[in-house]
Amino acid sequence: MLLARGGDATVVDGAERLTILDDVDVADRVAILAGSAAFVQPSRGAAAADSLLDALALGIPVVTTDLPAIVEIVTDAAVLVPAGDPAALAEAIRHLLEDASAAERTGLAGADRAKAFTWRDAAEKTWQLHADL
Repeated sequence: MLLARGGDATVVDGAERLTILDDVDVADRVAILAGSAAFVQPSRGAAAADSLLDALALGIPVVTTDLPAIVEIVTDAAVLVPAGDPAALAEAIRHLLEDASAAERTGLAGADRAKAFTWRDAAEKTWQLHADL
């Protein structure tokens, strides 16, 4: 399975197993993710973390790039590939789709990692920051 974007065109080999979604409404994102075999975020630059965190929280196996900001979020709870390497991306996706135990381990690690990003925790850290000032 290979996804390559160039200009306005998207070229997909193995498209019968891949759905590309851009700018999904928040209300629909969880329902879509819940039925997904994997969440793939092949970022080459700064990317929004909301969908990534949603996938982690739902225990969906995640494949994403090894950019520092993304690695800081996922730590070891996702399959990381070099940015701009479509062959590595395709191999990581293929591995999760073919190895159910690897997909399960990755999903469980993601669900555990997502617990570090709760609104309650963010509020408590913000409150403590203001108290320390």
